[in-house]
Amino acid sequence: DGLWSNDSVKLIRDLADTCHNGGYSACISLLQPSDDMVTLFDKLLVLTSDGECSYFGPVDRPMLRYIFLGENNVENDRGSIADLVLEPSLDKSGDLEHDVRSRYLSSDVARSHAEEIARLRCRPRMGRVVEDLLPKEEYPNSWLQRFRLVSERRVRLINRNAVTWTRMFIAILFGMVIGSLFARTPNNLPGALAKNGYIFLHCFIVLMLSAAVTLPSCFRERSTLFKHRSAEFYDSKSSYIALLLTDMPLSVLEACLLAVVSYFWVGMRDNLGSFFYFLGMLVALECAGQALGRLLCALYRKQVTANSASSVIILVFGTVGGFMPSYMSIPPILRWLSWLTPVAYAFEGLMLNEFADLKFENDLMGANGNHAGPIEVGGN
Repeated sequence: DGLWSNDSVKLIRDLADTCHNGGYSACISLLQPSDDMVTLFDKLLVLTSDGECSYFGPVDRPMLRYIFLGENNVENDRGSIADLVLEPSLDKSGDLEHDVRSRYLSSDVARSHAEEIARLRCRPRMGRVVEDLLPKEEYPNSWLQRFRLVSERRVRLINRNAVTWTRMFIAILFGMVIGSLFARTPNNLPGALAKNGYIFLHCFIVLMLSAAVTLPSCFRERSTLFKHRSAEFYDSKSSYIALLLTDMPLSVLEACLLAVVSYFWVGMRDNLGSFFYFLGMLVALECAGQALGRLLCALYRKQVTANSASSVIILVFGTVGGFMPSYMSIPPILRWLSWLTPVAYAFEGLMLNEFADLKFENDLMGANGNHAGPIEVGGN
């Protein structure tokens, strides 16, 4: 597509020379090619509108004229070879294609073709069938080569995708917004309640953003994956591992930007161990969100349906994640939902990371009958 006529002819000529000199075979599908290009082919295959073979043989104009026009309509051959072989397909009734196929099956070209197929299917002198000459392994290259093939292609797609840099900007923006909302939270009981919300908000946003970014990318590349897999370029396992590892640097960078901008601004625990635990949990949630996006891409045919399902699932994950309501406040019949959501495990781990072994002594306003007054609260 997009080549000049002379360039297309040169391309086909070079390809034909390569096949003749190297003993290779090439199958090319063309629509409305010029006669200069068609005559470069050794054989021509023409299919009917139903996908049946109406001609397979040499590019011989008299033979083509007889098969596609018949003996009495030779004078109607006034166009190119492409016009000649495509003319019967314009007949909606299918009668012309049927006549063409009948003439082809009764021709010497079809008989020689059938004899050649029978010869290939027969048992050779060495006692081997044709299947014995084919490679025994499912894939022509090793697992590492397949992994490298997918990884290099994925890296190129990431580098030229504008969404890659948009993700980084969104991470910085969300970090600044969340940091400004919880800035300089005091280290007391009301501050602990605010940090509780800060932690859960991070868990929910990271899962939501990673799933939302993964879905469009998966649907764009799904058809390519199916074609490559059917052609035995690589298998699903090597493809998934390559995608996971090539996306990992982006996940780590996105989590770093989101955490660095707001973590110390809010006043969370200021030791490196707690910070890297916080960061590692966000990276794990990134991977969980990407896995959710790929799972929905595999389950649904349309992206709109997958987006709707993703919204519902993430909403349920956030509802039963342990923030509001708490786990003990969820009806027992629905508590099993908390076991399925990665938000609950990340939220619990980050809460322990932040508040383990801390004690708070503070006064809150509480109700004592009809009068409001300070009450003391404390404990772990």
